Amino acid sequence: MIRRSKRPNKQLLWFWMSEIFQKSEGCKVGIDVACGRMLMCKYIRTKEYIGIDADGESIDEGLKNHPKAKGVVASIEQMDKSISGDFVVCLQTIGINKYFKPANTIHCIENLVQATNGGGGACIQYRAKSG
Repeated sequence: MIRRSKRPNKQLLWFWMSEIFQKSEGCKVGIDVACGRMLMCKYIRTKEYIGIDADGESIDEGLKNHPKAKGVVASIEQMDKSISGDFVVCLQTIGINKYFKPANTIHCIENLVQATNGGGGACIQYRAKSG
């Protein structure tokens, strides 16, 4: 299943991400940072899904549509250090979200890396295709 977009550049992103999302199958916990209304929940194939977003209304709406999901209201900068997963994704936020402050980029990347379980790499082994 591939998410659809009317914009060609976004559609290319979804084609690429569909391959990545397939590799999440079999992983225990998937974390979707800046999840909005949890639209990625149906594409991330982990056993558990945790959506993190600074907008509490978006989290509430996402939980209505995905009652088995977990929702956390927090920005990337304020992510709880105890939350971790095997598959962590953060799309369309860093550098493009109107609330994102570019000066926080390094801190946010550090939080995303910390949120990824040390064993998560064994779950997904993605290698960029060359040539």
